[in-house]
Amino acid sequence: MPTINAYKHDPGYYIRAWTSDLGNINYKLRSRGNTIIERFGLEDGDEISWDTIHSLKSIGEIYTEGSGTLGRDDFAPLDGDTKTLSEEEAKRLLDSILDEKNPSEQRIEELCDILDIERPRSNIERLEQELASRLAGITSREGFPTEVTLNGSVDQASISVNIEASEESADPPLDSTINLLLLGDTSLDDPGIARHDIYLCEEHGLEGWSFAYSGSWETHAEMARQKAELLPIVIQWFDDLNVDYGIPKENFGGAQRDLLG
Repeated sequence: MPTINAYKHDPGYYIRAWTSDLGNINYKLRSRGNTIIERFGLEDGDEISWDTIHSLKSIGEIYTEGSGTLGRDDFAPLDGDTKTLSEEEAKRLLDSILDEKNPSEQRIEELCDILDIERPRSNIERLEQELASRLAGITSREGFPTEVTLNGSVDQASISVNIEASEESADPPLDSTINLLLLGDTSLDDPGIARHDIYLCEEHGLEGWSFAYSGSWETHAEMARQKAELLPIVIQWFDDLNVDYGIPKENFGGAQRDLLG
């Protein structure tokens, strides 16, 4: 069984393995691979299953420097290679990977095949949940502007996120519309609603931010203030996903100025 080993004088881990065809193999881990290993709970000297190794290869976090020939997409079984992770362990490994990386839907499907587990909720659903969680903290605090748009106390308000990806978009949220829906206290007959739409393009980045309002400039002004507080969190989310959101003075100027309200 392969083992996970810590470097003596440098941070990080490597994997020592052996096969009848290749002999001794030392797999090196990239930085995120090290974090995934630690999230999963492996430590120096622990045995590591081949399906764990194959999973790390699938996402490009394992490499060799001449000691082995298996490539990133080569999942051929090795001698004596059988699944050794329980279903619970396999799901925990997948969660560790998804916490650290944002693999494509195709890559997630490959991981589930390797780990012999059912496919989890979609990539878009995970992104929606993460963004909603990030925004919930600021939208529920007292200082967040909701006096005109929402009814009821601020701590009773809720936010939902819906990402509508284009059919051509292989890796959301690129080429997508992100809908942020703020809802007031649902125990009231009229909770009030504030909707923000963010437009993304893989080629041009962040193309616009619009909000729907009706009837009053007070509503318009309050939603503009909401946007001012929401935008930094959305931008940080883009950064964490390595999304190039473009240059604001180019993408928010001229004819697109009406998208800002």
